[in-house]
Amino acid sequence: MRSTKRLTQPRLKQELQAASALDADATPGVGIQGDQADKKTLDLKQAMELQMQAFDLLRTDLLVPLISRDEAERSEALLLPAFLTEADIAQLDEAAKGLAEESRGGESVLTSTHYSNTHHAINLHHGGYFAFCWPALCNKIIRGMSCQPGRWCPEDVKLHLRCVEMHTYEIGDGLMTFGHRDYGSALTLSVLLSHEHDLQGGDFMTWREGRSVVHRMARGDAILFHSEKMHNVAPITRGQRRSLVVELWTKSVNLKDRYT
Repeated sequence: MRSTKRLTQPRLKQELQAASALDADATPGVGIQGDQADKKTLDLKQAMELQMQAFDLLRTDLLVPLISRDEAERSEALLLPAFLTEADIAQLDEAAKGLAEESRGGESVLTSTHYSNTHHAINLHHGGYFAFCWPALCNKIIRGMSCQPGRWCPEDVKLHLRCVEMHTYEIGDGLMTFGHRDYGSALTLSVLLSHEHDLQGGDFMTWREGRSVVHRMARGDAILFHSEKMHNVAPITRGQRRSLVVELWTKSVNLKDRYT
């Protein structure tokens, strides 16, 4: 039996960020030789193990699943064309700009998360900012997630906002971590904010029986899926990929970062 490092909830975010940083820096075959390469490989393995332990802890502490992971994997993601209008996207941009101005001079890790040099996210839900300042748009998104036809949420289950994040991926970045799921959440919505003709790569993918399923999206289109369903974003080869990610969960409204 392998030895494991037991993680506690206060250290969860720290371990996830440290592991993600090592993962992001690990580019095989680029300027790394000999003992340095061996150490880099070992560090990456340790980082991946820490990630899995942290995810397991998160699932144990936070998740009240609506369906099992197997059911989530068998479920189909739902494409919602033109889910957001140009006016909606303009409001999102204004919201992000307003939050950035509030954070200027001492940016909080709770309002902006840098996953790597080419991937960062703005946490619009921090402090209830988005729901308070943009209530109509916030309600539209939540209603659109929870009221779609099909088996998405039982009528007796109340879902609340876990996070509203605006993600930006630059060339070369993406989300290709195998087994990536939104642990702790019930439903996830991802909306493409970039103009599709300005972007190459960056396709949103889910999986079916071990094969990737690519979802072609235009600006304003959304993909809705059970959060336990594995999903990825292909690396960006041209342009910049901007997206809105909203997650709902069974816990109370979250006003901090996604891990607290």
